[in-house]
Amino acid sequence: MRIVVRAAGMAALIGLAACAGNSKDADLAERAQTQLVGLPKAALLSCAGVPSRQAVVNGAEYYTYSARPVVDTDSTGIAGIPGTGVGLSGGTADGIGLSLGIGGPLAASRTPQGCDATFVLRGGTVQQVSYPMGASIADCGALVSNCMAR
Repeated sequence: MRIVVRAAGMAALIGLAACAGNSKDADLAERAQTQLVGLPKAALLSCAGVPSRQAVVNGAEYYTYSARPVVDTDSTGIAGIPGTGVGLSGGTADGIGLSLGIGGPLAASRTPQGCDATFVLRGGTVQQVSYPMGASIADCGALVSNCMAR
């Protein structure tokens, strides 16, 4: 029984470590919303590249960058989730046995959403960085990371 408890504890620690990576990306994306304000247009294009979409409305330029993660799926179209299993089995010489098994994913899974980051420029400088309502902000970190490294 101790083996089962220890394995469950290790699986929980691995799950927390996976969440820590997402927290770093979310923090980066949140900081970008203030730290990239004032960035010149030429610098934005240099660090972020060509936007996926752009528009001009009432003198403001809107540059939208998109990132969609590639999801590895099996033949059923279901995303693969790494998992682990722990089993315990025992019995007596008379053939009476007892089995206990626990299985599940190593970390909680979610379907990656991707992100759209929109930069609003006026007068040739970034005035605002926004992400869609309800988006996973952690997925937006990759879009702003090159510009934040400046």
